[in-house]
Amino acid sequence: MSGFDPLDSKVELEVLRERLKNTEERVRQQEKEFAQVYTNLGRKETELIRIRDERDDLRIKWEVVKRDLKHTQELLLLSNQKTLKKRRYAKFQAFAASVTFFVSSVLVNVGTNVLTSTPTNSLGRIIFILAIGTYLLGALLTTLLAFEGGN
Repeated sequence: MSGFDPLDSKVELEVLRERLKNTEERVRQQEKEFAQVYTNLGRKETELIRIRDERDDLRIKWEVVKRDLKHTQELLLLSNQKTLKKRRYAKFQAFAASVTFFVSSVLVNVGTNVLTSTPTNSLGRIIFILAIGTYLLGALLTTLLAFEGGN
């Protein structure tokens, strides 16, 4: 038993106990950190689920807005086509009214010439009646054009 020192064994035992305490303390600290990380991970996962739900909602809203925009564009195109047709019809109607007034003026002049000719001709009265009819037709076209212009 030479070389056996009981004090060295006690010292060694105390050193090992201290190391064990330090190791246990580090394990407890790591367990706390692990619990904190796990809690943070749960929060992040919940936040990720919320963000995914928001993203899906935004995708749905985006698709609805795109569909509404496409529908509005189609309605606008149809409205423009209808307006263009109305304008063309109004231009035609205005031209027809102008031609009718021109014909009425010509008929009045011809009727006046026929009535004031040296041998009086009853054809002048018929031409005047035609002039009055064409004038009324022109007035009707102009009135319809005015009423349809508001629509």
